[in-house]
Amino acid sequence: MKNIIFILIITSLHYNLFAQTHVKDSETLKAVEFAAILNQTAKTGTYSDQNGRFNLQAKANDTLIISCVGYFTDTLVYSENINREILLKPKGYKTRKDTCIFNVRSKKYKLGYRKKRKTTTIFSHAGSEWVTYIANNNHKQKKLIKSIILKTTAKRRKNIAYRLHIYEKDSLTGLPGKDIANISLIKSNEHKGKKHDLNQYVILPNSGVFVGIEWIAYLNKTGDKIETKNNIVLSVPLTFSKEKSQTYYRSKFFDNKWFLASNKHPLSRILKVENPPKLVISIIVEEFKQ
Repeated sequence: MKNIIFILIITSLHYNLFAQTHVKDSETLKAVEFAAILNQTAKTGTYSDQNGRFNLQAKANDTLIISCVGYFTDTLVYSENINREILLKPKGYKTRKDTCIFNVRSKKYKLGYRKKRKTTTIFSHAGSEWVTYIANNNHKQKKLIKSIILKTTAKRRKNIAYRLHIYEKDSLTGLPGKDIANISLIKSNEHKGKKHDLNQYVILPNSGVFVGIEWIAYLNKTGDKIETKNNIVLSVPLTFSKEKSQTYYRSKFFDNKWFLASNKHPLSRILKVENPPKLVISIIVEEFKQ
């Protein structure tokens, strides 16, 4: 017993609590809420709160990666003398709003997965992300992404923070690449329905896009995050259709790598189906002339 206590004491001396640190906008110095902080060395992580503050254990020379939609990612090496204010540089998104002329004869239409047959829902943990590939089958006509269609359900009347993402397809790896849309944080008690309108013009690349969702945190009555080790009960639909799956998932606070959903995934085994799980999500696009 004494040996165990001694080991715990030695371990605690090597790890420091990276506490009361603030993530701020480098231009406005305002707090960046719900930024993701990954200790890449220890494979742990957390999100900042609504005031940009976070606590995370780290030891000397641990690599820390700080990221948030709308900002350039920053990488730090932890030391006891590290600056307690982390400044993220805002990222500009090209929307080309002034050059888009809509064709009055064109129609808005959906692309992606929206079938409801053989579906189930997934509950996930903070820092997990699921995305699916949506192809652009007609390159001749330029399109704008207007909305994302995804049915989310917060169980037990909880207030849950989550984000939607639109990634371009990386030409080398075929995996989700650069995040091309600055989509506002979503709080489940404020959003009703399944349509998420974008507040900007996003041009659909010729190579298509990956669209998906990121689980972030439970929120209390004041909108601040609640620390929990349990799964976040925000459910989204999955389907097990026979179409070839290009749905990927990753855990930001583990290895931050994308993995293709396969028929060996636990959800597939539970339902005893041969096809891999696929996120039921689609986008609404509108054509325009240049």
